[in-house]
Amino acid sequence: MPTRRELGTLVDPLERARETALATVRWAAELPFPELSHQPELVALRDPDAYPIDRGRIVSDRGLDIEPSEFDQYMFEEHVEHSNALHARMRERGSYLTGPLARYNLSSDRLRTLAREAAHDAGLGDTCHNPFQSIIVRSVELVQACDDARIVPPTSQNQLAIEDDLRAVVQCKRRPPR
Repeated sequence: MPTRRELGTLVDPLERARETALATVRWAAELPFPELSHQPELVALRDPDAYPIDRGRIVSDRGLDIEPSEFDQYMFEEHVEHSNALHARMRERGSYLTGPLARYNLSSDRLRTLAREAAHDAGLGDTCHNPFQSIIVRSVELVQACDDARIVPPTSQNQLAIEDDLRAVVQCKRRPPR
């Protein structure tokens, strides 16, 4: 457990990060967006106590409510001929949208005060159905993350394995041919 003094050294950087995040919300809100309201089924985590980035049940705005361990029973991925990317679908329901718009639409009431105010100031209501405005929602989530101060990015989780892979490639190239 870090000491109070060690935690104190994080205050200034976190406050600067919060100010930068708020500036990002203001900047994103000024971008021109095409008018579009797209309303596929929204799927995201939902936590009863917090804005859900990393925990909770998988829910949708159309009644889905499952444990994460049940994901494969309800969703599947398939290859489509015209794309190299897999397409995910809900069994017997079709396409869905996940990510910032889904999280925001399903849990904006769980945002911390400053993030909620930033969303309101940026012109977002309790919901946002314009997919182009997801950049605003992402910036609101930055404000939320600064106040949560607990971010577990995939990069930090993958960094050691990435470095191990690079080290193995470099070491392999250094070996003289046999």
